[in-house]
Amino acid sequence: MTFARFLARVDLRLARRWVASILLLALAGGAALTAAQAARRTDTAFTRALADARTSDAVVSADTFTYDPSKLAGQRAKGMKLLDAVDRLPMVVTHGRVGGANVVLMNGDKVDDRVSSDSAFGNVAYDTDVGRTISRLRLSAGRPARLDRADEIVVTANIAKLAGWHVGSRVTDLREFDPDEFDQNGQPSAHKGTRLSMRVVGIGERPDELLLRATEREPRIFLTPAFAQRFPDSVFYLGENVRLRHGRADLTALRRAVARINRAAPDVGLSIAPTAEGLAEVNRANGPLVKGLWILAALAALVGILLAAQSLGRSFSARANDHAQLRAIGATRPQRLTAEITTLAAVALVAAVLAAAIGWMLSPLTPIGAARATEPHSGFALNVALSALAIGAIFVGTVLAALPAVLRVASTRELPGNAASETRPRRSRLSDLVARSGLGPSATIGTRLALQPGRGTTATPVRSVLASLTLVIVAVTTTYAFGANLQRWTETPRLYGWNWDAALGSNFGGIPGKFEEPLAHFDNVERAGGLNVGKLTVGRHTIPAIGVHPLRGSVAPVIDDGRLPRNAHEVVLGAQTMRTLHTRIGSTITGTVDDERVRLEVVGRTTFPAFGNERYALTGLGKGALGTTDLFKFRRELEPTGHYNYMAFRFAPGTATRSEQKLRAFLAEQGCPDPTCVLTDTSPSIRPAEIDGYRSARGLPPTVGVVLVLLMVATLTHVLMSTMRRREADLAVLRAIGSSSRNLVAILRWQALVLTASAILIGLPLGLIASRLAWARFSHSLGIAPGTVMPLLIPGLAAIGLLALACLLATLAGLRVPSIARRHRFSGQ
Repeated sequence: MTFARFLARVDLRLARRWVASILLLALAGGAALTAAQAARRTDTAFTRALADARTSDAVVSADTFTYDPSKLAGQRAKGMKLLDAVDRLPMVVTHGRVGGANVVLMNGDKVDDRVSSDSAFGNVAYDTDVGRTISRLRLSAGRPARLDRADEIVVTANIAKLAGWHVGSRVTDLREFDPDEFDQNGQPSAHKGTRLSMRVVGIGERPDELLLRATEREPRIFLTPAFAQRFPDSVFYLGENVRLRHGRADLTALRRAVARINRAAPDVGLSIAPTAEGLAEVNRANGPLVKGLWILAALAALVGILLAAQSLGRSFSARANDHAQLRAIGATRPQRLTAEITTLAAVALVAAVLAAAIGWMLSPLTPIGAARATEPHSGFALNVALSALAIGAIFVGTVLAALPAVLRVASTRELPGNAASETRPRRSRLSDLVARSGLGPSATIGTRLALQPGRGTTATPVRSVLASLTLVIVAVTTTYAFGANLQRWTETPRLYGWNWDAALGSNFGGIPGKFEEPLAHFDNVERAGGLNVGKLTVGRHTIPAIGVHPLRGSVAPVIDDGRLPRNAHEVVLGAQTMRTLHTRIGSTITGTVDDERVRLEVVGRTTFPAFGNERYALTGLGKGALGTTDLFKFRRELEPTGHYNYMAFRFAPGTATRSEQKLRAFLAEQGCPDPTCVLTDTSPSIRPAEIDGYRSARGLPPTVGVVLVLLMVATLTHVLMSTMRRREADLAVLRAIGSSSRNLVAILRWQALVLTASAILIGLPLGLIASRLAWARFSHSLGIAPGTVMPLLIPGLAAIGLLALACLLATLAGLRVPSIARRHRFSGQ
């Protein structure tokens, strides 16, 4: 043991030889840990933000809106009574009530259309709990408004930016409207309403709004209970924030209880927005980034360990003569092995600790994407468990990867000066074939340098180098092909359910009957259909649903398998829903629709856009049910003369943009100037959340590809330079027997070409196969059937470019060959 400590001290004095390996491993490990920490923080940001804000488990909304102003007070009283009954339910432990107030931002004598929407601009608190002990506002500046001050408001960041408000601003361009102060189109009358003078005391967000995409978050102002007492008639809908005794587990019981309570006043629609469903939806949208970051972390760690193992392996192999000398003076194999393992462990441990330090220093860059704005505790962060796991993985991985070289060099039985002739090299069949092909000595020698590891101090880890290059090519090819399929899917609306050019309507409203015929025969409209939103309950599962009805041709989502339903006894399901219900095409399911028991035959499978009458409980991709409008009927209380929640249109080819503009102009004339009055495939409210998530993740495949290509270039450069250093004697011999500098450079070119071509021939097909399998798995998990494309042109061109790059690197590295060969001395070799 004393001898082993002596050797370890010698190694410490010669620590400079390990610096390159330590830095390479530390940088790769730091990149891997940073990506892993980004994945973890990104994955948990929304959950931690909701817990920090004590967010409600669900919001039970009571829609008390009516077109008859004289009935609004009665509707509001009914809504209050229904929500009081919800508060008394045994599973509800905490609750807080809010209302939607008719407060409008004015621009002179006109309504400011920039904040016009179907959702309430003013949110008023009815009690002291909401916004404080439950669903606390997340403030980014200022303070909460005082409960007894009707003139203090907290505003969202988007309206503050839009209107130029800040904490301390005095706002005088707001008006409050009572029900009798709206015109026949449901718009506030310009010369009516009560002018308000309010002071902004804070800027913040409702916690449940964090679950919405940034483009979906409505501009809002938050008003106090004192405002509700002063303007009671301004409120047109109510919402009860509730926390449940057993959290998400009580949601099914809550749904049943709310449906039972709603029977007392069915004209007041009660809907439930479960926070857990919203969290699951935002995590699904966030999933692509998280998965991509984990993949990037794994690849960085794996390739980094392989490169470090090659560097360490060459360093340990270079000590073969040292071990022969130590053996000659009496050092035993266990002593030499202990010394080398101690050195290896020290190098691996130092690199792992440095990697953890790099990960900590880069932690402020995480999380990424939408989660970054949601992160409740930004700045430096140390995930102790993840860092410890990373240190352990880097340490163990490095030791195991370099251990074969250590065992090999410590087991030498040669005398000093003979370690280079340790074993007889295994000949490469390919190099023999090249030798017989007539390509010349440069091709033969370059092929042997590429495929034969050599002996003793001249040995190079050919197999690990080839494995590293092949792994990188497989990863790059898989990443590119998967990214091509992902881009095709996210940029082709019909593949994610949007099988029309435009739609208009609302989940919580309807198309007035007088507009149905004119819209169906609008300019350039070739096909038009009506759509309703509803729910299908099967056992314990509540399934969001849409009903379709052809008005002028058929307009419906693409049927992936089977056919469209033809009557009220047939239904089409999403793939995920079919798996949840354990059913298939041709089977029969039994459930309830609008409290009526139905028996339905499953006749097809489809992919859905986002529709539904409850927030976070929307159809999407493989989730949902599709039937006729006879099955999923329109609620007439939403629009007494209407038949459909939505109308969808297919325009004549080449006229979509022009027709959409005409449709918007027509609706503006009818009193709907808001951009959301016409929905297209770019409208976030109608696009499944996963689409935005995968669109935001489209930058990851190119990023991963660039990182891997850089690693490949580093590997090739490292191999070529180490070959020159390790085989100086061989190069000098070749120079001595007549090889010119051009011949030596040609040998390095052939070495680089053979290594790169071998990796490409193995890695390219494997990468294409892996991408096909990965895409099949991915599409099955989402419940979509968009098919697969197999891109060959770009990978083929990239392979040619990679071979050219290998030649260039070999040429640049070969510029040093003549000087190395001239400097090398043969004495003692």
